[in-house]
Amino acid sequence: TRLIGVVLEHVSTPFGLDMMYHMDQMAEKLGYKLYIRFSYGDQKKETQEIDFLISQKVMGLIIMPNHGVHYNTAILKLIVERFPIVLIDKKLEGIPVPSVRTDNHAATSRLVRCLAESGCRQISLITFEECGATSLEERKQGFYDEMASLGLSPGPECALPFVGDMVNNEPKAAAVEIITNFL
Repeated sequence: TRLIGVVLEHVSTPFGLDMMYHMDQMAEKLGYKLYIRFSYGDQKKETQEIDFLISQKVMGLIIMPNHGVHYNTAILKLIVERFPIVLIDKKLEGIPVPSVRTDNHAATSRLVRCLAESGCRQISLITFEECGATSLEERKQGFYDEMASLGLSPGPECALPFVGDMVNNEPKAAAVEIITNFL
């Protein structure tokens, strides 16, 4: 069987499930089967899952890298060895590797523009604390760039602590309290 390994940090509904369904359908059309593993936001587990999938003789890997300040050396090694790899949802700045992801800057800019066009003038950003995730940095930059282009002063920023629990999608009581106090 021609296998493609998939290592996902987490899957949230409905986006994550739809993404998995589409990946599976595309792989099936091309004669492949997906072998899906999860890292749950743990870089050590991510490395273990990559090693496991390589030992299963997968023909390529699709990886949603974990958030972190440092790149996973297992992923960097695959790139150097020219193993077929595609990243999901993140990019490795300055490293030539294919990735499929949202244009976070444009998406946040568009959201700010929609709010402004609907009459909102006091717009603040609620985000997570910096944790090395380029997606968060791009969203934040999109917010501030669009506010400036519209001539609006951004409201205060609310930064939530990053919690690595990728399994439980329930709102964290501490985050709800922070947002409640912020608002």
